[in-house]
Amino acid sequence: NLRKTTERQSVMSPLGGDEDIIGLAREHGEAQIALFEVRSGRLIDRKSFAMQGSADAEDPEIVSAFIRDYYPDSNLIPRRITTACRLADRREIEQALQEKSEHKVRIHGARSPDSRSLLKLAARNAALLLKERILAARVRNREEAVEHLAGILNLPEPPSVIECYDISHIQGHEPVASGVMFVDGAPH
Repeated sequence: NLRKTTERQSVMSPLGGDEDIIGLAREHGEAQIALFEVRSGRLIDRKSFAMQGSADAEDPEIVSAFIRDYYPDSNLIPRRITTACRLADRREIEQALQEKSEHKVRIHGARSPDSRSLLKLAARNAALLLKERILAARVRNREEAVEHLAGILNLPEPPSVIECYDISHIQGHEPVASGVMFVDGAPH
């Protein structure tokens, strides 16, 4: 049944409650953070942040700078923030967040296998988003992008029309189809 399938696909935090999970990815001098917001034990939102000027910084410095920049303007500061980095200024950051939120805040590493799994998922999301950002920067021009695609696919000339379709279903029921079309590299 659809409800059971949807429930199984929900990402749950093993500890329940409110927690933010911070994944970090780096490539070619660029850095990206993926933030998973878990509220009442359920993943409710995923956010992504490009970390500018981080080429020479160490991972803990990037995560620390992100936390210091992001949370002072946040409406909800969770009681737990999970990251793979050991932050040198963890206690100072926790104290500042506690003063703003008026509750105890802990920044720590993933302790359970489920927490480690969510942290790895956040890091993979950050890596994928970083790759997308790097690729987008490389092929800003549509014409260049279509020529690049033709080269990858070993086409004799760039395609003028590209159509893609996807048909999905849930265990053979509830089929859904979608399609996209690009003309000369632009969505149509």
